[in-house]
Amino acid sequence: MSEQVIEIQGEEIQETALALTPIQGLIKPQDQALLAVIEQMDSLDWAKLKPHQVAVLLMQKPFNAPGGGTMTLTFKQALIMAYRCAELQCSPFSGEVWFNTQNSSVNLSYEGKKRVARNMGLDIGPAQFEWMERPWEKVPRISDNGKAAQQAGFKHDVGVRCKMRVGPVANAEYAIYDCWLSDWYQPRSPIWKDRATHMIMTRAAEKALSMAMGTGASEPIDD
Repeated sequence: MSEQVIEIQGEEIQETALALTPIQGLIKPQDQALLAVIEQMDSLDWAKLKPHQVAVLLMQKPFNAPGGGTMTLTFKQALIMAYRCAELQCSPFSGEVWFNTQNSSVNLSYEGKKRVARNMGLDIGPAQFEWMERPWEKVPRISDNGKAAQQAGFKHDVGVRCKMRVGPVANAEYAIYDCWLSDWYQPRSPIWKDRATHMIMTRAAEKALSMAMGTGASEPIDD
């Protein structure tokens, strides 16, 4: 009896192997379902794919997680991101957008806002930066972010003023935003700990661009 079972199982394995296409034979068993979805795609342009196809692809991509590390999206989260990116005309696979798991929203990065501004036909000049510094005693109210910056060893409150031209040069109209470490320092973020001055410049430019676009403030960028 055992010999018959072994013989039957061997035949089943052989038949299964013969049923696989060449490309299926190269794919791991746990990825066969993903391959089945990909085989239905006829374009590398994400905007031409069906929503569920984009969502499945997004589920394969690691995203930066708040506080460090990486995360993957659920199917529902990936669908939300796919639809929102279609509205924004930004690629969900680029660094132009990031997914906020706290409120299931899709937010624009600095690069994403620049793309949306171009799509809107806005004439925005390059960012100009001016460094500022003030003693902690001059800070009107020290928030938890400011206290964390003090604990990180910053002897003074450091700030950046970002100035961006909006519209034709002759109009001399600018969007200006002052960004202070005491307001924006993110103690849980590794990149803020290692490159705080770079992140202040990025935050100031992102906020100035938001004002130029008339979109207001966005969610903080943790990474």
